[in-house]
Amino acid sequence: MKYFNLSFSKFFLLLILFLYINTKLYSAICQFCPNDNGGGGGSSVDCTTYGETIYVDISRPNDNGDGKSWANAKKYLHTALDIANYCDEIQRIEVAQGVYKPAITSTNRDLTFFVGNDITIQGGYPSGGNTNPNHVLYQTILSGVLATGIETYHIMVIYNQIGGVSVHGCIFQNGFADGTGSLQIGNSVYMARDDGAAVYIKDNTAVNFKNCLFYNNVANDHGGAVYSFASTTNFVNVIFANNTAGVNGGGLYLQTNSESNLTNCTFANNYYVSGGGGAIYNTTGSNINVYNTIIWSNTNSWNGGGQRNVWYSLIQDSNTHNGGSSTNNIYIDPEFVNSANIAGPDGDFFTIDDGLMVCTGSIIINRGLNTALNISNLDIKRDNRKFNEQVDIGPYENENYPKGYSAPAHGDSTVARVYLGKTSIPLEDCKVLSILTPDNAINYQFKTVVRHINSSFPTYNQYTKFVDRYYYLERIPIGDFNGKITLFFTNYDFVQFNDDPYSLNNLPIASNQIKNHLRIIKFPGVSSTYLPDSYTAEPEIIDPADADISYSLTTLIWTVTFENTGSLGTYFVTTKYDYILNGTDFSNPNNWNNNIKPNAILPSLNRIFVTYPYHCTINEAFELKPFSKFDFITPI
Repeated sequence: MKYFNLSFSKFFLLLILFLYINTKLYSAICQFCPNDNGGGGGSSVDCTTYGETIYVDISRPNDNGDGKSWANAKKYLHTALDIANYCDEIQRIEVAQGVYKPAITSTNRDLTFFVGNDITIQGGYPSGGNTNPNHVLYQTILSGVLATGIETYHIMVIYNQIGGVSVHGCIFQNGFADGTGSLQIGNSVYMARDDGAAVYIKDNTAVNFKNCLFYNNVANDHGGAVYSFASTTNFVNVIFANNTAGVNGGGLYLQTNSESNLTNCTFANNYYVSGGGGAIYNTTGSNINVYNTIIWSNTNSWNGGGQRNVWYSLIQDSNTHNGGSSTNNIYIDPEFVNSANIAGPDGDFFTIDDGLMVCTGSIIINRGLNTALNISNLDIKRDNRKFNEQVDIGPYENENYPKGYSAPAHGDSTVARVYLGKTSIPLEDCKVLSILTPDNAINYQFKTVVRHINSSFPTYNQYTKFVDRYYYLERIPIGDFNGKITLFFTNYDFVQFNDDPYSLNNLPIASNQIKNHLRIIKFPGVSSTYLPDSYTAEPEIIDPADADISYSLTTLIWTVTFENTGSLGTYFVTTKYDYILNGTDFSNPNNWNNNIKPNAILPSLNRIFVTYPYHCTINEAFELKPFSKFDFITPI
């Protein structure tokens, strides 16, 4: 029995050794890939002399360094990968800024950055290196251009890893998978030359991309940028832009039980030619989970028989989810600044002027899911991911609060969802109709309708007048809203109102910004005409704080913010004037403050105060309209 146990143990050890060697031959090293001083074919280095990290810096004078420090870094990424694929000790490759291609002098289009080991590739270090990567300042570009007019079929290939491969802070651009036939990458394992121009992924447990860009890649068949076969991929703060597939999946193609998780990504200007899935194509059995992601301005969003689960994202169409779920998604223009210029005027990706940033009134702002899968603490610009309480949709977090740059026009109307923080209710042209700031976290849609006749003042009970521009707000489903509301008015709106004799105390205007006479009149409830007389409930008088009334000399817009409690409804702006009687003779103007006495009718929502201890005798015909008041005050 003892002899049997010993023999079994020896057999087991031999089996482990065999599997290890076999893995080295066909998983860690691509014996069949072409080798231009790296990128496949094995290595003769002593792995025991290496630590966990190897360093790469294209600014080095040559590739003679061993890669064990920044001072002795490898010059080429593909030669560093050749070592890392061979040495299990190496878990990380740190790559300095610059342009890297998978060759030194060769124009063999099968050359690629072959990843055959569980490893993290981190770009974004400065030339010469340091300890803190910054992909915004120090851009690491993995280019498919081998020579003028000659591009590699695949910029990177990731094959057969079970522990996890991660690529952070890299730009993949100009791969061109237009070849014929297949390249052998493992024992009886082949890779088509016309799929996955940026990255070809096969048989991996977890491949992670973060703060990356896939730009201007083309595949004749599937996966203009990324092709994933029987693998799980995760994309966080990743942009797919200007990629094309001849058949399916301009941006991303998933095949054979693959799964992909997308968080705070953008797909823009990706196309298919003859098949489907301008942004994404996932075949039957391959699933995608989409969080906080923009898919817009592609041939279409997706096709294929696989399931798609989409949460808190902006999608350009309503293509089938194939049994997947759809939660709190948006289907209107995100209002990119300039999708034709992805890098923006400064020519650098991942910066504040990028073309896939959005205007300040965009519907994507403050509408992402804070608890999305794999969500990062920082956005693609390295700014805090959560600004203004709720994350934005897409890779860029907009670090400004919504503002109104113009007053909405008559008939402008829209519906938008609000969660938490200062959130705009915008139109598709980035015009902000209103701003809501809930007191607590909510999850409701809100409707805003703007009315502005520009010919006469809205009135109530015939005599009470309001500024011509007014707003209707409604929660969907019908219910209360507790928090702040912000509305917008032109300076002319207030000037026009002040010119009417009704206004005894004027609204603020640009030349005279006295604010304490402005008040909001809320008619609570639901209306289809939005007119004051369509309501039966008593109107509510709201006095905004002077600090919440502001004027912009640039836009000539008045911004009025006020607290709302309970029901929503229609909101009007008017002035307040309190008539104060200091004697007993109602008809004598000299007994009234400022010698101003009310006319024969006191309009609704106005007040008369009699100063204590006086009493008065009304000795003339006088009428109080509903919700006007007679009261006493004590002199100060």
